[in-house]
Amino acid sequence: MVIFNKLIRFKYLIVLSLVWSFTACTEFPAFPDTPIQEDMMVTDAIVDMELAEDMQVVEMEDMQVIDMDMEVESPEMDPEMDPEMGMDMELEVDMEIVEIENFTETLCNSNMVIEGSERRFVDSVEQMTEPLPCKVIGERFLRVDPVEDVLLSAELPRNPDIDDGVTSATTNYTYFFMAREVSFKLYESVCTTTERPQEAQDRIDQATCLSPSSLLSSVPETSSADCSVQKQTVFDSSPSGETAEGEQADLPMNCVDWESAANYCRQIGGRLPSEAEWEIAVTYGRTLFPTPWPETVENEQICDYANIGYPEGETCQTTNPSYSDTEGNEQRFKLRPTCWGAANPDQERNPIICDAVGNVAEWTLNDYSDNFPNDLSDGSPYVSNPQSLQICLDSMNKKVTKGGAANIGGIPAQEPIVSLFGRKDESCDSAIIGPYIGFRCVISEQTHGVSVLSTK
Repeated sequence: MVIFNKLIRFKYLIVLSLVWSFTACTEFPAFPDTPIQEDMMVTDAIVDMELAEDMQVVEMEDMQVIDMDMEVESPEMDPEMDPEMGMDMELEVDMEIVEIENFTETLCNSNMVIEGSERRFVDSVEQMTEPLPCKVIGERFLRVDPVEDVLLSAELPRNPDIDDGVTSATTNYTYFFMAREVSFKLYESVCTTTERPQEAQDRIDQATCLSPSSLLSSVPETSSADCSVQKQTVFDSSPSGETAEGEQADLPMNCVDWESAANYCRQIGGRLPSEAEWEIAVTYGRTLFPTPWPETVENEQICDYANIGYPEGETCQTTNPSYSDTEGNEQRFKLRPTCWGAANPDQERNPIICDAVGNVAEWTLNDYSDNFPNDLSDGSPYVSNPQSLQICLDSMNKKVTKGGAANIGGIPAQEPIVSLFGRKDESCDSAIIGPYIGFRCVISEQTHGVSVLSTK
């Protein structure tokens, strides 16, 4: 075990009982009304009593999601530490508390605004202002309010792709993180352009995102058969094309380059998330770390939670929906529909975020680097050129993808193989895009330099 010689600061989520309900959108499966359960444990090995005076409580009074008052109870701490954290028991722990209100579920309502977004934090100041616009009615989001000093995976010794990681990330604003990966049908309904303008500024101003069929021409022939533009009609006609509740389900958008993904998000009033925002959201401020399911889940049960592959060549595709090929043989889809399966998301630990591990890896705003040239004290992405936030002008430029994919799971060099802290570099060159990269969006007043388009 690597011995750290500096103070490691963790932030743990103390669970309060929250009960609320939402009306499900017909295209987006309903999430259970189960409150998030605490599964993270903290050590009592070397916690000085004087630390109690230093404990920082982020209080958010009268937090509302859909205009319902919520009552909260005093939190209690579990006295043990999660063994999967892999940290030396002799490390001193400076504990801070992040209230559950920092991570709450909301949606794009029938008025085409993010429910509850009129109350949000901007530069650490809570404000009441105009709600944030959105375009996809019924789409669900995880609301993330300000958090401080969330330890990032880049600092861990078991993340070998980082040579010089930063210690932590802080956000001083509210952002709304899409609960599922962008689906094929939603992308197809927004992105209809068949050809990009030649001028880069025109592509930025128009938020040009190519249609799925136009993107297909850039996909290598060996991969094109697995693009959702090819597979969605097959899925729709298969016995698995409907969920148990009879709701239509669709595959995640894949075979999509970074520029089109970034501009789809702009078209619906948002942007791609920064790497820090992505990791803070899917781990609930590191409480669900390194996996979004309980540590008691055995390897043979992981396919209930994630669509991944293993280094030995085994995959979870044997549990995916099936279809009959042209010769009548049963085949399995390589990708699952968004939010597929009773355990994805996990009803007890994470009842909101789907496919944070596996299915498709997800584009972020960040340029890829083996280190972080800037700190992440404001949740901002690392980009060498602000222009690249809207368009990858340099085909050699690479962006960070997070969450692993159906063919690899996490990053092969990392343990555990299935994790929320995997990161990989992917080229912005649209000529080499494939079926294992997709994305999800963020809506926030904090744009990180991305010009957000009006949806009204």
